[in-house]
Amino acid sequence: MPWGIYQTGVSAWHRPQVGSETAPAFKPLAPAASADLRWIRTQECPGCSYLLQAGDDRVAHLHFRDPLDWSATGESASGSWLFVEEGLLWPHIVVRSLPDDLPVATFRSGLLGRSGRLELANGRCFCWRRGRFRSWECCVENAQGAALMAVEAECRRSWLSGPRLMGGRVRITPGAVALPELMLLVLSSWYLLVLPEYQARCRCPP
Repeated sequence: MPWGIYQTGVSAWHRPQVGSETAPAFKPLAPAASADLRWIRTQECPGCSYLLQAGDDRVAHLHFRDPLDWSATGESASGSWLFVEEGLLWPHIVVRSLPDDLPVATFRSGLLGRSGRLELANGRCFCWRRGRFRSWECCVENAQGAALMAVEAECRRSWLSGPRLMGGRVRITPGAVALPELMLLVLSSWYLLVLPEYQARCRCPP
């Protein structure tokens, strides 16, 4: 499917401002890929945020911006991106580079939304899969089916408000460390994993 079909685009008011003069710098991912990488929830809904850390070092940040369209911005040392759902007839997730607002990847989900393909603008494809039913786990594989990373969320369950994702752990395989799109894959995998919980909380606040 051509890239431009059914895309609604991102209006000027919707584009986030990326970067901050006062925010601590992010550390590169590759040197920390073998470390204990953890996502930590730093802000609650509606502006839910997660920080990826390797020990005390900041590696990346994912911030859900708008409870109406569930868009999120991801920032890291290797780049910043906007994650947003587009398409009226066939909704899909489009990843746009910031601040130039160019589409760099599209995620199209499969049956029941438990898996899908992340198609990069350069033609490379990756497979994203959820874990077993009712688990908050996912993995990313290359086009040949080789595992690149596994992500496991730490979930606090409540009968009243449902699951609440407090953070998670990222495990990257040695063969994935040299991938130029590694940071994009890490941010995309976490966004796709936590998106259903965020959507549920936006629809039915506790």
